[in-house]
Amino acid sequence: MRKILFISNITNYVSNFSIPSILAAQKLGYEFHLAANLAGFNDDESKYNISTFPA
Repeated sequence: MRKILFISNITNYVSNFSIPSILAAQKLGYEFHLAANLAGFNDDESKYNISTFPA
């Protein structure tokens, strides 16, 4: 399986940019991994089929 690792230090960038990218990558068969400071991430990650850690 092909994999993507997306790294960001800006939380708003994660929600504004990477959510559509995550969905597109998953649709194309990629396994998407995200490394970011998610302290300000206040969206429901389950609707995007992703997990944030610590859970």
